[in-house]
Amino acid sequence: MTLAQFTEWLTPLIDYGEQISMGKINAEKEKAVCLYSGTPDEMPVMAIGGAGNSSYDILPVQILIRWTKYNIPAEKAATDVFGVLSGTSFLMGEKRCFILMRCQRPIPLGTDDNGVFEYLIRLNVYFER
Repeated sequence: MTLAQFTEWLTPLIDYGEQISMGKINAEKEKAVCLYSGTPDEMPVMAIGGAGNSSYDILPVQILIRWTKYNIPAEKAATDVFGVLSGTSFLMGEKRCFILMRCQRPIPLGTDDNGVFEYLIRLNVYFER
């Protein structure tokens, strides 16, 4: 699974349409959601006998949510996205996937230089090879 495939799966679920991007957030917009490749926090998934014998892999993802100059709607937007993802399992093609959150709630990052509130969500997508 790639970040692009995950983004495509997620986009209709959170219904933010044009505000969703991948790899680089649009700092011009007051409402934006961007998905980035996360950093692995675990050892590579490797079964005895090599990668060909491993039944699953992990896609680490970070989601940055910038949402208005007011904290209450920003926190709500981040919490809504978190709620959609937390504990979710799904099929991509015929491959089973499930999400484990790497944080207990959206992480408040404060505001950017324009005063727009930002939150970060960290997660791992486990998927069948």
